[in-house]
Parts: sequence; structure tokens; C-alpha cells
Amino acid sequence: MSEEITRLFLNYAGVAARCLAGPIRDRAMLKKAEQRYEIRQLVSQTESDDAFQELVRETKSAFERPTCGFLCECEGKARNFFRRTGFYLRAFNGEDVDIPALAQEYLTAFERSQVRRTYLAPIECAVFNVTSVGLRNFEIRKFTEQELQTLLTSDVNAVFYEYAAIETNDLADYWFIRAEEQVPLLDELEKPVVDGPEIRFDYTSLPRPIEHAVQALALYDWRHHMLEGYPDSDPGKGWFRFNLPFVLVLDDNLLGVPTRAPDLSVLSKEVRVIEIDDDNEIEIEEPERGATEYETTSFESFFARVGPPLETARRLHGTWPFIEIALGYFVKAFLSEGPEQLLWHITVLDALLGEKYQNTKTIGRRISAILGRNTDQGRIARQFEELYKFRCDLVHGNPPTKKIFRQHLREARDLARQALVWFLNYAHHVSREFSEVDLPRRGEMLTSIDLTIDGNARLKQLVARMPDGFPGLPQWYD
Repeated sequence: MSEEITRLFLNYAGVAARCLAGPIRDRAMLKKAEQRYEIRQLVSQTESDDAFQELVRETKSAFERPTCGFLCECEGKARNFFRRTGFYLRAFNGEDVDIPALAQEYLTAFERSQVRRTYLAPIECAVFNVTSVGLRNFEIRKFTEQELQTLLTSDVNAVFYEYAAIETNDLADYWFIRAEEQVPLLDELEKPVVDGPEIRFDYTSLPRPIEHAVQALALYDWRHHMLEGYPDSDPGKGWFRFNLPFVLVLDDNLLGVPTRAPDLSVLSKEVRVIEIDDDNEIEIEEPERGATEYETTSFESFFARVGPPLETARRLHGTWPFIEIALGYFVKAFLSEGPEQLLWHITVLDALLGEKYQNTKTIGRRISAILGRNTDQGRIARQFEELYKFRCDLVHGNPPTKKIFRQHLREARDLARQALVWFLNYAHHVSREFSEVDLPRRGEMLTSIDLTIDGNARLKQLVARMPDGFPGLPQWYD
């Protein structure tokens, strides 16, 4: 069967190549729009040829459902293959094409059960001192315009998928979060028409690999050079975060269509004035920076430390689900504005350190125990209680008894971030000290922070295996 498909493929590819290269004219004289129109016309002509229809029928017969579906669906997949591989464009431009290799790629495309999906999220308001930072399960990278055009298949999309075409010159100024995953390749008829009755518990609208990347990035202590000159007691001193205006979604499924291009007008721009001479100046738009240039060494060092604990928390999600829940709330806080930030940051602390039927003072005591140094414990407990009072007023519909300042948002962020990093390291340490079947439960982990052992053998064993100075271990949250 594959031999017959290969024969028909080679036959059609030859027909298409001759048709596309046929017109004798100086194509360099044509405008781009005229070239694109001519290519589309020629492709339409070749795909109406019997050679193409024979290939489609044989492909449908060979693969059937779910890979191919109805004849019209199989025809659409074949059309996409010749477009997305760039075959038509290369034939039109007179470039050499390895047609036998392309025929094998055609067969492989219909046999696949999974595709690799790539996510690119441009980062606003942050710049780095290198073009690429490789982190666990994702990377931060700045692409050249040519690299973006290749990744986004700009030349193919401009001709055949105009809705997916993206102007890459604007995007080449940004660093991106890049993450990948393997996903099942479903036939259109296998996809649910409507969602089921169960509500998905998503913390953000981001794709899961990007959300996991933001979980890690949000744990970093982002700094803004303009804020560092102010004392922590200044009510106007807030905290800095980057922004992700959209996510580009790409895949290597050559039988499908590309995703729609995002609206690039949402990108934040700032105007810079350049003096040409004493009498003339020009204004240019460029990405909003708003942040210091981050040094790769400190950045990579932090993620080298926090990466393994993060992976442990995800691996042991079934045993300690509350840690990943806290991470989800932390991402919501990171991407929120105003009082909502404070609400979600306090929710992080509640998810980590709170228990049913225990009061706010218990959470405050635990936070001060893990983050306080000597005389700092009382200050941290009072700080948490003040922030928790804001939270209670907001959720219970009471007007705040005090004004909420940017300082309070920063303090809530600092407490949640440090407590979460501490707990990730705590869980990672515990996972190395105990076998999976003997891992302590959440209540035992929290009680150990209180150091109220009271003759409990399991708690004694847990505390005995902690480093000296537990629970106040700065190396776990700095």
C-alpha cells in the first residue's frame, strides 16, 4: 500500500513542479502580492488535476479513520502537507526538492499519533544580557527576525494562510519563553463537540507548559532598578513583574492548519526620540523595557537551586497536592493587578500553612518561624496579620479600615514568594529522607514547623532528619 502511495505521490509532485515552474516570465519583476496571487492560482490548477485526486483516494483507502476521515477531510490534509512543507513555494522559485524524501515524510505524517507543540510567549518589560537562557523544561530566548520567520513559516503563511501570517520585525525585539510538549494527534471527528459537565480547575488561561514556566519564573526575586533607591518602608514602593501579552502556538503537524496570528497591537510600546542633528530628530517605537538587564549568572543560579524542588513537588502531586495548588495561586497573583494580587498572595500562604479550624495567628506564627531571624519574627507576624486583615475586609465586603498601598502588595508578594520557596525546599529535603510510602502527611509537616512533637514518634523522626536550625533556614528561601 505504501508503495502505491509513494508512486502516486511522485507522479503528482512531478505534475505540480512542472505546472508551478511553467510560466516563462521574469518573476522578480512581480510585486510580492502578485507573486502570491500567481502561486495560489497555479496551486489551485494543479490540485484539480487527476494526479492529485488519485493520491488523495489512495491515501484515504490506506489510512481510513481516525487518521484520515472523510475523503474531503483527507484532501484537505494532503493540501496542507504540500503547502506547509514549502514544496509549492520551492517549486515556484525553481529550487531543488528531494521528492522521494518528501514522499516518505508524507507517509510519516499520516501515520503519526502525536505531534510536538511549541509555545512562544513574548516577555514584556524584561531584558537579559544574553540571547538564550536554558532552564529546566523551558528556555528564555531572543530570536533574530530570520529565525522567527523560519519558526513561524512566514513565507508559507503569507501565501496560503494569511490569517496566520505575523509581522516578525516587531517580535524580533523581544525575549520569549519557549516551551514544548507532546500531545495526541486527534482526528476532527474524535474531538468533543462541547466540553463535558466537569469544570476544569485552571489557574490561568496560559497553556500548561507556559504556566509551569511562569510558576518557576515568578519565584525569582525580580527587581526594578528604579525601585531599589527607595526604602522598604516607603508606601509607594511596589514590586516589579514582567508581562506576557499573548502566546504563539506552533506544531509540527503538517496535515493541519496553523493557528491564527495574535493581535500585535496589544504589545506595549514606548517612543524614543533620536536626534539626527541640531535641527532634526525622529521618533521610533520600541518595546517597553522598564527593567534592569538581568544577569544570567544569578538567574541561572537561582533556577539551578529551585528547579529540583519544583520537579519534586510535581512528581509527588498525589501525596502533597497543596503545594501545587499554592503554586497555581501564586501564578494568579503574579499575573494580577491591584488588591487582587494581595488576595491571591494571602491565599498562597493559606494553602501552604493553614489548616481547618486553626486561626490566623497559627499561620502568622509559622511564617515568622520559617522566615524570621531572631528579632524579625514578631515583625513578620504583625506584617502578616495586617495583610490578612486587608484580605478579610475585601472578601467579606467590609470597607478597608486602612488604605492599601503598593508597599502592602510588595510585602504580600515577598511573604508568599519566600514561604513558597522555603516549602519547596522543605518538601524536597523530606522526599530525600523518606521513602515514598513513608512520606509524612501535610498535617505532620505543618506540626513539625510548630516544633510541638508531644511524644509523637513520627514527628520526632521527621524533625530529627531536618538540618540544624530548622525551621528557620535562610538557605531554603534566600
